[in-house]
Amino acid sequence: MERNRPAVLDTPRKWSSLDPQRMIDHILRLPSQLTSRIAVEGKPPPRTPRGLTLIGTGGSGIAGEFLKAWLETSQFPIHLVQGFRLPPEAKIGPAAIAVSYSGATEETLSAALEARARGNLIGVVASGGPLLDLGTKEGLLQARLPPGLQPRAALGHSFRALCEMLVAAGVDVRLSALGRTARLLRSVRRLYDPGTPEGRNPAKQQARSLYRKTPVVYSEAGLAPAAHRWVHQLNENAKVLAWSGLLPQMNHNGIVGWTRDPLSQNYVAVFLREKKMEKAAQLRFQVTLNMIRTSTHAGEHVFDSESRLDNLFHAAYLGDFTSYYLALLRGVDPTPVEPIQKLKRTLRRRT
Repeated sequence: MERNRPAVLDTPRKWSSLDPQRMIDHILRLPSQLTSRIAVEGKPPPRTPRGLTLIGTGGSGIAGEFLKAWLETSQFPIHLVQGFRLPPEAKIGPAAIAVSYSGATEETLSAALEARARGNLIGVVASGGPLLDLGTKEGLLQARLPPGLQPRAALGHSFRALCEMLVAAGVDVRLSALGRTARLLRSVRRLYDPGTPEGRNPAKQQARSLYRKTPVVYSEAGLAPAAHRWVHQLNENAKVLAWSGLLPQMNHNGIVGWTRDPLSQNYVAVFLREKKMEKAAQLRFQVTLNMIRTSTHAGEHVFDSESRLDNLFHAAYLGDFTSYYLALLRGVDPTPVEPIQKLKRTLRRRT
């Protein structure tokens, strides 16, 4: 069995040929994206927002999930819209910002136009396209993202742009925190870097454990956006199915399947948690992990910063590298996402 395992991860000449478009370069640049200032143009709203509706989906929308997990408070609620229409709670009151890397995401444009018709839309974030045109035409705040990237490869830019836009709108956002998070990512990047051998590289080790398995990524609520990012990156970079779930919710249902279904051996559970969790929550993670390990492989990654923003991006960064190395193990180019393009072409022909 051991001799059939691919050894590509520590043989650079082999794996470099699997990444002709150099997705690894984009992953390595995430820290610098967080510190690269994005200019915001246009007219700020007459009043400082007291809440926010963030419109965006896919690789662009994940930046909104990170922002919500970091900034939301009872005094500053944040609603996420990841579809065509605004939900009832987003129709009245909260200022809205729409983010779409291409500027042409159908669902985002539809919800943004509805927000504009209601007078809620205050800003747009895009690299171009109809969304940026809308912002220019309506005199809204506009943040132009650097062009030429895949949406998932622009997470740092999108997140930075949202923060810059909120500052321009008068919201108190600590941009200095992004610099601190970038420094953390640069320090752990050495650990996950392609040049670090598998024996000392947690991302390569995690990818190896996922080879020919289906990943299920669990977290507590605070790191849920990072777990979603893992799934997105595993789907798009490694071209595998993957799902995410929450603790303690899965303790009331999913744990039964893990420990009683013989097919659970085809899956691997990955747990993401913060070290600063309450003791009761830590105990649940540990007991759940041990129970799943009686049936199949399960791993845990603990993030020890006192900053939620640090832990979110650190967890996501580990997932980015893991998805990349799993793509190499599977012998696939991590960059192209032809099924997404095919879906879009089919929808255009039928509308």
